Amino acid sequence: MGQEISLSSFDPESFRLFSERLAEETRLLTGLCADNRLSSEGFVIGFEIEAWLLDHGFFPNPANQ
Repeated sequence: MGQEISLSSFDPESFRLFSERLAEETRLLTGLCADNRLSSEGFVIGFEIEAWLLDHGFFPNPANQ
């Protein structure tokens, strides 16, 4: 999170690692759903504080102290 991605293409190892991490996150989410640990109160949205860090042109502004 918060890291710049300077590459425009990726090697097979990068895709393998990404796939492994995505599969693990999916397993964790599946477990939360199965254990009824997610809210059922209705629609909820969440976002991080970075969503509010915009400059006057409404572009991302990395000015967080």
